[in-house]
Amino acid sequence: MKKFNILDFIDSEDIREHNKNTFFSPTQKAILIARSQKQPIENKIKAMERLLLDHLDWDFPCVAGTDKRISFREVAVKELDEWKEALGRRYDNREAVYISRLSEVEYLSSDDGNPRFFSNYAKAYESLELAKKEYLDDMDLKDVQTLGEIIRITVDAGNASYGYDQRHYLFDTDMRLIDAYRKYYDDTFPVSGIGAYYCYIPLPFKAGDIVKCESPYHETYYGVFPCDWEEPKNRYGISMYVSLDTYYAKEKCFEISDDTPVLELSKCTDDELPEDQRILKVISAVRKGELDFYTVLNQMSFHRLDDMVKWFYEK
Repeated sequence: MKKFNILDFIDSEDIREHNKNTFFSPTQKAILIARSQKQPIENKIKAMERLLLDHLDWDFPCVAGTDKRISFREVAVKELDEWKEALGRRYDNREAVYISRLSEVEYLSSDDGNPRFFSNYAKAYESLELAKKEYLDDMDLKDVQTLGEIIRITVDAGNASYGYDQRHYLFDTDMRLIDAYRKYYDDTFPVSGIGAYYCYIPLPFKAGDIVKCESPYHETYYGVFPCDWEEPKNRYGISMYVSLDTYYAKEKCFEISDDTPVLELSKCTDDELPEDQRILKVISAVRKGELDFYTVLNQMSFHRLDDMVKWFYEK
């Protein structure tokens, strides 16, 4: 098995470039592999296998478990087994039914779509392909970003109060299988995997930078990075999420995003920023200390905020 480059599993080009000389520990690499949203699941499996082959238990620092301290290698092995198990169950049609649906991604991910039921995975996937073809054949829809999903449901699983057993398969707008996972409850406690663990990743963003958030699971949106990104003094302060200052143009209101994954972020140039998001230039100036917040409130109260935005682009 050939070596892999962990930078390939950092989806943001700006974050990849910023970390091209960063040394990542095996634990950090495992988390980055698992959190990649643009690498196909098969590539993630190969990379995790390579990582585990190259390192022993003591190469992975311990993490706090629910009842003991375990090597993070055990967490990575379990995640790898879950991916393989989910993929392996695709074509096991015994006592199972399949749901297939294709949705347009939105600002926030949605479970909406038109579900269709099938007796096997192959037919469910064929349905997804046909639904996607309708988009590609329509000049007005061919560039619309979609998210496909197949759910394998084991029938008569568990008891009626909480038992169910599902495998989910997610396809990006290019119809690549980007995630496969098991969703089930055991004794009313949900299964948690590697996604429950965080690590510190250096970022190229500073307070006031305008960024764009891109993902296969939602439409691209824009915001202002609120603070300088520094490594916390203790591991309990580590996060891989940030709350951006955003502007919801349809409702003409400012909002704070709910825990945007930092690995989805990249820098946004003036040319990339949509016309209805140019007001973020003003918020950026406030975050950078170039403009006081009272001035913004004053201009809003006199309905002059549009004039201020124009001024920022003319100066």
